[in-house]
Amino acid sequence: MLLLVSSTAYASGLATTGVTVDRSVEWAMDRASADLTPTLRSATAEAARTAAAQPVTRPDPALAGTVIRNESAFEDALRVRIGLAVVESIDTATARAGDVHATTTVSFDDPVPPAHDTIDPPKDDVATLAEVRDGVTIAPAANGTALAATVHNVTTTARRNGRIVGERTRDVTVVVPVPVLAAHERTERFERVLNRGALEGPGLGRQLTGRLYAIAWARGYAQRFGTPVQNVVGNRHVELSTNAGVTAVQRETFGAADPNASAGVRRAAVRTGLTDLLEPTSLDEGEWSRFVLETSVPDPDDATETASGTAATVMGDGNVSGTSGDDATDAAGTNGIADATGVNDAADADETTETVTAGPAADAALVETLDRTGSIAKSAYRVEATREVRTDRIGGQPSPPSRRSPGANWTYVGDRTTSTADASGSGGEDGFETATRRVTVDHRTTRYWTDGSSQRTTTVRWSQRYRVTVAVDGRYAPSAGAPDRPTSPTFERGGAIDGPNLRDTPTAARRDLDATTVDSITERAVESGVETPRRTVVYGDRPADLGAWMRDDIAVVHETVRGVETTVEMREVAAGEANPYGELAATVRAKRHQLIDAPRTYDGAADRARVAARRAYVDATIAKLEQRARTAREVHADAEEAAATETRNDGDASTADGSSLGEYIAASGRTTDTDPYEIGESGPGGAVSFQPAGSPGYLPRTTIDAASPAADPGSQTRPLVTRNVNVFTVPYGDVAGGIVDEVLDLGSRVPLPQAGRTLAATERTLRETDDHSEELRRSHDRLESDVAGSVERVERRVEHRLGGVTDLSGSERRAVVDAAGDHYATTGSLAAAVGNGQYAETIVAEVAHRTTLTDGERARLAAETRTTLRSAIASGRTSVSKSRVTSAGEITRKVARKRIESAVEDELRRTSGEAVDRLGEEHEWATEVTTQVGAGLPVAPVPGYWYATVNVWHVDVAGTYPRFVLRSDTGPPGKPFEYVRESGRSTVAVDGERVTLGYTDPIRFETGTTVVVAVPPGPPGVGDVDGTWSERSPGWPCPGPERRECSAGSG
Repeated sequence: MLLLVSSTAYASGLATTGVTVDRSVEWAMDRASADLTPTLRSATAEAARTAAAQPVTRPDPALAGTVIRNESAFEDALRVRIGLAVVESIDTATARAGDVHATTTVSFDDPVPPAHDTIDPPKDDVATLAEVRDGVTIAPAANGTALAATVHNVTTTARRNGRIVGERTRDVTVVVPVPVLAAHERTERFERVLNRGALEGPGLGRQLTGRLYAIAWARGYAQRFGTPVQNVVGNRHVELSTNAGVTAVQRETFGAADPNASAGVRRAAVRTGLTDLLEPTSLDEGEWSRFVLETSVPDPDDATETASGTAATVMGDGNVSGTSGDDATDAAGTNGIADATGVNDAADADETTETVTAGPAADAALVETLDRTGSIAKSAYRVEATREVRTDRIGGQPSPPSRRSPGANWTYVGDRTTSTADASGSGGEDGFETATRRVTVDHRTTRYWTDGSSQRTTTVRWSQRYRVTVAVDGRYAPSAGAPDRPTSPTFERGGAIDGPNLRDTPTAARRDLDATTVDSITERAVESGVETPRRTVVYGDRPADLGAWMRDDIAVVHETVRGVETTVEMREVAAGEANPYGELAATVRAKRHQLIDAPRTYDGAADRARVAARRAYVDATIAKLEQRARTAREVHADAEEAAATETRNDGDASTADGSSLGEYIAASGRTTDTDPYEIGESGPGGAVSFQPAGSPGYLPRTTIDAASPAADPGSQTRPLVTRNVNVFTVPYGDVAGGIVDEVLDLGSRVPLPQAGRTLAATERTLRETDDHSEELRRSHDRLESDVAGSVERVERRVEHRLGGVTDLSGSERRAVVDAAGDHYATTGSLAAAVGNGQYAETIVAEVAHRTTLTDGERARLAAETRTTLRSAIASGRTSVSKSRVTSAGEITRKVARKRIESAVEDELRRTSGEAVDRLGEEHEWATEVTTQVGAGLPVAPVPGYWYATVNVWHVDVAGTYPRFVLRSDTGPPGKPFEYVRESGRSTVAVDGERVTLGYTDPIRFETGTTVVVAVPPGPPGVGDVDGTWSERSPGWPCPGPERRECSAGSG
């Protein structure tokens, strides 16, 4: 105010004296500055919208770290874009006032492409892209709904007739109503939350958990009490739950969900409900893609409450017919299933205990350890060696004699010295020893002189004497994992099996260290003056019989470990409180010291190798048991509470207790929606809301192609891939695999052992009765043909594996397999033996008839055979058509039922063990046959495997949006703001050239969860019984374009 008054007074004074004030400079600069603000605002807004359309998520390698930094790629690219836009438009911020011309410039005028910013000689009037970036800073405004951009060092210059008459430099900040930073931040957050695991916090993993728990518990209990459920958790459920979870994450992140995604979830929920009833394992990819990606968005109010609608409520996104996530769980009928079947009574009634052994884990650990015996033995023969040379001068002259001129006027030019070294002494050239040599070095120095016209030379001789010590040292340094104990003897023949015992390692070490000739080392050390210490690692020769000795020793331990057992109570298993694998691991761990049995001093390297192999085997067994136990602990901690919640449906699903499984269970059935909300109500453009739109909105696990608007023309992509692994497939995986829907033929396949049991029952029916109807014979022959083919494939696997673990020839291996098959009277009994362990014992016995087996070889052969058979049974190539199993089973059961009174048959269905006791011997075969045929009838539990009435599914999903757009209600009319994530290149124009700032990556995610279901003891248990233990959707683990290569965990 004082400045204004003073200026006015001064101007008035001048006016009274007749002096004219020229204010054209001030006016021109003010007008230019006034034009600058809208210019910068327009440039900034346009650059922000372009940056949102081509967001840089990954810098171009040529600019990475210099212009576009990895940690702020999007922001740096946005700053560059704003700077370039300012350079392009700032020329318009000019003004004239009389003969004064005001212009505006920035410090980074005339930017050049990166290829030109290092020109030589450098020009002062060009700017690099890094300088353009640094000339602009950005910040969110109004909660991110607006962008504040500050352009630094903006200079307004006034000129009159080319001469600068005024200049002003300042920082200019503009705010534009473009929510580019909020859109980017929320999309990045969306991607992070999609990748968040169930136990890492709120996100897709937790959403997936809640939905799958509701599905798995309802379907698991339905299966336990007689409903024909083959897949408790199928990939169709994983797909639907993933998409429902994605819409929930969208609402939580953006305040709204993609309407096409929500509509797709509703459609998929209804169709999945029907699919569960009709064809659980079939999938027409093209039809499914078209169905869920229907472009029209149905009105949620039009949803009807039908049987399939109930499925939609169970598995949908919580919006069907206005039903919330918690209400959806209520509508699922879970409570009705529990009450109708008396779940709690069944759990309380059965107090049976069963024994669980460490056998399978011990077998797997044995195979793993025996495969490593070679490397374990080698590491026990490891020696570290060093070579060090020390040189000490002990006499002679330290330097040549002083120069003496050959006469007057001779000038010294230079000299040349030649040297010869001679070492004296002996010894120290074998083993790990220290050798000393005395080395005399004789020097002859020739000096050159000149008098300007001629040259002369003079020669002097002088010598030096050195003492050189060469130390080659070796240290036994085994890396095998045996307990730390001294080893004796070493570096001499002997030890436990009288082998080389590292005797050869000194020679090998000297060879590696170039220390075989001490004289040459000492002479080189004196001549060079420098000798760097050298190090090497060598491995001693092993005795030929070391491997067999180690394997025999492991076999003894294996028999002990395999016999470790624990007892579990069935009620605890059903409630999720038992952990037999943890108890087994604890038992083996408690015996670990005793099992390893390390001596106080190892009898040579071979003894250490033996103990190292023992330790590796015991630790591998513990690790495998702990792996199973960890899974059990994670998923069983609150299984009883979860079961009560899901079966009684007491309102809230559960309460989080802080434990890992508590978090899983807390998410069960709690897929709640958030109300849409707006951000930045006081922003320059008013409140802003976001609307996500994926292409496709719903992510199917099927391919979409050019026929879909979600894919580029000519492309084919798979937006979602899924995998679910049923961890505990026993006891009822084989048995229940044959249970057939009493209403529908589901047309899937069953594992070979169950098909074999059905065939054996059919074979016995033909023997025991005179009912040789054409129908029974025909069904038997068809099933026998299928089972025989599968058995042959199993035999070929076994034959091939025998080649890896025995020295038998091809013809001998074939003879072993043929002879083993001859032990079984029928194809059915042979197929059943493949699954119950008898066939593996028979193979081992037949091999032992043909060759001598040590204890270790026998143990390995047995373990290898058992694991090979388990793998073969799990293979789809050995499974059998369920329709043929069903046909033979139904006909066989029909014949058997003719021999059983209806009352006894009813009792048999409820408690098969009591029914057997009530039958006379005459009809016992009929009951056995009926029990043997699993189709349509709960079978007696398999002894020793009751604990598997608790089952676990590991579920993993990976997905990608080919295109994802986040829109907001801002921008010019007809041009709403869009933030777009799709694969592409982000470029800018610099000095007439296109420069790539970076690349836009599509949204990708990977997450997973673990689902546990516990049902009361008794047949048929709970689990996926269609023969598929690991269900992977096509394309796993690589979502995106077809034939894209990746690995699990890389997306």
